[in-house]
Amino acid sequence: MVNLAADGAHYWVFAHVTPSYDEAGRVVGYHSNRRVPSRNAITAADDLYRVLRAAESRHSRPQDAVAAGHAALQQVLAERDRTYDELVWDLSAGGVR
Repeated sequence: MVNLAADGAHYWVFAHVTPSYDEAGRVVGYHSNRRVPSRNAITAADDLYRVLRAAESRHSRPQDAVAAGHAALQQVLAERDRTYDELVWDLSAGGVR
């Protein structure tokens, strides 16, 4: 994932976010474990982002852009016969199956 730093720069990070619950089972916050991705993982993720951004850029309405990006991601998952989680694990390993 590409994150935006306070100074306006961007940086790549793999983040795993999990919710924290209170005694009643309500979400009260989140915990994030982060790590620096390899250069190969960044290249693979950037290639995927390029596909999604291209699909989104063909639409002027934000709702349509989001739908197009989602559809493009679903197409990538189907073509690679992967779930979203499997794709993320592939990316974290530095490539895509």
